[in-house]
Amino acid sequence: MSHVNGRINIAFGVPAYRSQVHIGQVRMWLQLGAAIMADAGMYLSAFIDMDCCGVDKARNYLIAHAMKEGADWLLMVDSDTWCANGRVLLEMIRGADLVGASVVGAPVYRRVDGMMALNAYRFDGTKLVSAKLNGEGLEEVAAIGAAVMAVNLHKIAESTMFRFTDELSEDLDFCKQIHQLGGTIWCDSRVKTFHAKSDVMVYDPELAVVR
Repeated sequence: MSHVNGRINIAFGVPAYRSQVHIGQVRMWLQLGAAIMADAGMYLSAFIDMDCCGVDKARNYLIAHAMKEGADWLLMVDSDTWCANGRVLLEMIRGADLVGASVVGAPVYRRVDGMMALNAYRFDGTKLVSAKLNGEGLEEVAAIGAAVMAVNLHKIAESTMFRFTDELSEDLDFCKQIHQLGGTIWCDSRVKTFHAKSDVMVYDPELAVVR
């Protein structure tokens, strides 16, 4: 894909309800900032925060703002989620850009009916089920949650947006729209992630299980 000046222009976005973010994000954003400043192939177009309810509106605002800033990719990280090494997120985007991905995300655990499950999905027939990942890098998936998600802004339509439906959450419906456009969705299983709601909700690629 061609980029301005041969660089990938990235916007960072945080949907931060009540203007709050977890302390775990501080190191991650510092690492990301230092890494992108040292990377001749990438450029930071904007850092965008959005305080509003609901999260679908916040995500749509981030996309619109990133497009206005001329970004190629928008990286969104939810305010209660963070990564062990922010630098890895740049490699996630670079790899996704090389394969022409529309969306790429990092695996994050969430609670479903009292159990913990990954937010990366594969199809079991027509049903979405949590994917089993190999922990080794980019893997194509059917859908990925938006807790840590990067969107290729050249691969979406003007009508593509996050929206809640009777059947799907706002991020899974977004992935459905990406498929309808003929796009692909990937998960980078190398990224170690943490979720604030439980100190045991850690995705570790070396273990590939909740610890």
